[in-house]
Amino acid sequence: MKNLSFWILLTSLGFLFSCEEEETLFEGPYHVRFTEMEGSVLENYNYPFTENQNLATRVSVHLVGPQMSDNTEITFEMLGDAKEGEDYILIEPESQKLVIPPNESFAYLYFVPLNNQERDGDREILFNITGVNNGLEKGRGLNGIIGKTMRYTLQDDDCLADLRKMNGLWEAEETVENDTTVEARTHEFQVDVDFDFNNRIRITNFAGIEGASIFANLDLCSKQVFIPEQAVSGGSENLGNVRSLRHGTFDEESGILRITYNLDRLGSVNWVLVATIQEE
Repeated sequence: MKNLSFWILLTSLGFLFSCEEEETLFEGPYHVRFTEMEGSVLENYNYPFTENQNLATRVSVHLVGPQMSDNTEITFEMLGDAKEGEDYILIEPESQKLVIPPNESFAYLYFVPLNNQERDGDREILFNITGVNNGLEKGRGLNGIIGKTMRYTLQDDDCLADLRKMNGLWEAEETVENDTTVEARTHEFQVDVDFDFNNRIRITNFAGIEGASIFANLDLCSKQVFIPEQAVSGGSENLGNVRSLRHGTFDEESGILRITYNLDRLGSVNWVLVATIQEE
């Protein structure tokens, strides 16, 4: 009886392993679908602390099945409460038709989110496949619901802030980070808001150096400020580059600005700047 049980166990294990090694080939129905079913992007640019504004966003469609010997043409429509020309621009393809070339599996559409500088909430684009040739289906599952539609959310980044209150003369106190032996220094600098560059400010006489000029980017929603890596302009000597070590903070209502930065001209020391705007 023990021998019989042993052989039954071996037979069962052999059947299990043979099932695990068996390859399953997709036999259809062959179809095209959006690779991802949802995504999101800030309406203005992909990351609020870069200079690259209004980057093109790519959406991919792919063929599920064997590659074709001729073009696979896919038509699509754009639905949702986001309006083309106001909230985004479709830049490729110019018409609402995608083409997967012969012996390939992917096609791509590109759109650019637009900054309308209005606090109007999130908007959605619904990319919906409306037709395809070569006997392929649109999406998969009951009524082709899987992959037939791609939902893209344009996140509103226009938080309310009166940046005019940041224009003017600021008084700064700077200390060396994690070093209380270095005496704090004070100086004044000028802030001018550049409304043409997505909430950017220009700081003149930065670090108390006459004529030294840099820019910093503001995230109005999180009330953060960041100095991207850049060469310091102006000044009577080569000051090298400056950069933030982490995101700082600002409050235009109370007139306070905090940044931790490193400037080549000042060596490897990290400076903590706390500034308040001067009343007119």
